[in-house]
Amino acid sequence: MKYLLGLTLMAFIACNSGTENSEETAPAKELSGKSVNSEAFNTSFENMLNAYYQLKDQLVAEKVDSVIVAEQNLTVAISAVVFSELTDTITVDGAKILTQSMEAELKAMQATQVLDEKRKSFEMLGNQLYELVKKVQYDRAVVYQQFCPMAFDDKGATWLSNISDIRNPYLPKTMLICGEVQDSVDLRK
Repeated sequence: MKYLLGLTLMAFIACNSGTENSEETAPAKELSGKSVNSEAFNTSFENMLNAYYQLKDQLVAEKVDSVIVAEQNLTVAISAVVFSELTDTITVDGAKILTQSMEAELKAMQATQVLDEKRKSFEMLGNQLYELVKKVQYDRAVVYQQFCPMAFDDKGATWLSNISDIRNPYLPKTMLICGEVQDSVDLRK
């Protein structure tokens, strides 16, 4: 009994370390400068990010049918990103490699009906998307990388969010607010 109580206490401490400010969202920052990317690119990239966030929200809700629809929406949004609007060839090539990896991970995610298996692909997808955000220097919104140390049997896992509030897509029933903002990309001017 003491062992179980100790484990529960450790899990609570691990999940609440760093969540003091998790209920606060970052203040809106006025966009005063010109983006390094075109409006067409920014719009298409924002649509892709929003499709990813919708997928995250559906994993939190744990509704398999809604997760499947969100996966399909993200697949379409990825293919609609206007990489031809980027001016740097090296960036375009790197972005295309990352999106190909994301598409492959989405196919793996769509191949299973088991939410825990989908979540493994979701973590890989989020890591690739985070690298893509940095690669293309997306400068129209903050992208938060969040982390739960308890996910995947205490191995930990990350995901992306457009707000600093924690809504854990890995353990939504037992540890919805378990996690912390681990990193963020904010290139807004």
